Order: sequence, then structure tokens, then C-alpha cells
Amino acid sequence: MVVLATGCGRIAFEPFTAPTDSTSDGAVDSATVCNDPIADAFDDGVISSIWSVSVEAPVTVVESNGNITITLAETGNLYGNLTIGCRYDMRGREISIEVLDVPDGDPAAEMFLELGIDGDNRVGIDVTSSNLRSYRRIGGNYVDVDVVPYDALAKRFWRLRETAGTMFWETSDNRVDWTVRHSEASPLDVSNVEIGIHAGTFDVATSPGVARFDNFDVR
Repeated sequence: MVVLATGCGRIAFEPFTAPTDSTSDGAVDSATVCNDPIADAFDDGVISSIWSVSVEAPVTVVESNGNITITLAETGNLYGNLTIGCRYDMRGREISIEVLDVPDGDPAAEMFLELGIDGDNRVGIDVTSSNLRSYRRIGGNYVDVDVVPYDALAKRFWRLRETAGTMFWETSDNRVDWTVRHSEASPLDVSNVEIGIHAGTFDVATSPGVARFDNFDVR
């Protein structure tokens, strides 16, 4: 299970391990490197077996009304996590997701899309304190590579993409035309990574609200 320690969640991950999932079934062993495309529109009301789910009560993760809703808790350091059940070779590939709702601006609440080798080596896109952050953490060193105010329409879609050794952090309003938020030589080996979507609070929060995702895609 992905567990967050003290401080900002983007900084304090423990290393990735194969999640234990009591809410879904049939997840692929995370030691397997997968290559098949995945698409999940979250439209059948049941969390797909492609996901391993870990939830720290009273946080809840529910698939309903055509999306995934993670309801956050005011208690600090509690998260809901959905992780693809096998690791992926993301060379020349991309992951993207539609973001419908973000936490309600409390500085301790966040939601993010991420891929990584382990807890100290990963990249992602995050919303915290009404800002959209593109980030990397390599060798345990966390860096925001781009920070802009979050716009729910203009930045509705998030994408992480690797092409010919370059990593791209991107956003879009329509999933067709993408804005590059940052690019650089890939800071990690993406040939065997874990992919996940997460939301929670890394400190005590006041009415943090919900994080709502839709239309997840790996291709």
C-alpha cells in the first residue's frame, strides 16, 4: 500500500510496493511488466480489476455516476489510492486522465496522477492549494518543475508522456490540443514503473472535499 508520512504527500511517500486490495479482484501481479493499452471510463459502477485499491478510513473511494470519487477526510495523512495492478514499460507511451473536481483549496489537500519506480523516483502532476504542479522526485529530491494556478476548464486533462528519452508534463482542455507544462530528458528509467491516481490530506484539513477522476487511459 502507498502510505504517506509526515509533511507534504508529494515529498513523503514510502517506496512503492505491490498494493493489497480488499475491494477489487483479479489484479495482475505487480512484478509483471505490462504493455497492453488500458482505458477505464469508470462507467459501470464497479471498480475494475485492473486496479489495486488502498483506502485509509474514513477516506472513501467509490465508482459511481461515471467517475471515481475519492472523498477526503479532515484528519491528516490519510489517502485513497488506485494503482494499476502491474508495472508498465512506458517508453514511447503516455498516461492521461480527466479531472472533474479537485479538493476545495485547503493547503493540506491534494490529488495527483503519478508514475514511478519507487518512492524516491517518480514524476507526476498534482493539484494543491489551487495550484497545478508538475513535479519529479529523483533520488529522494523533490522538485516542482512547473507551478501554475489551476484552471478547471483549461487544465481539465492531465498527461505524462515519454518520447525518445524525453518526459513531458502536459495539460489540455479538450484532450486533443496539449500544452507542455515542462519537458526534460527523462529523469528516470520508465521501462518498469507503477502508475496510480491518488488523493488525500498530508496534514489536518478543513472541509477538503472530494477528488473526482474520469477517463483514465494508458497507450
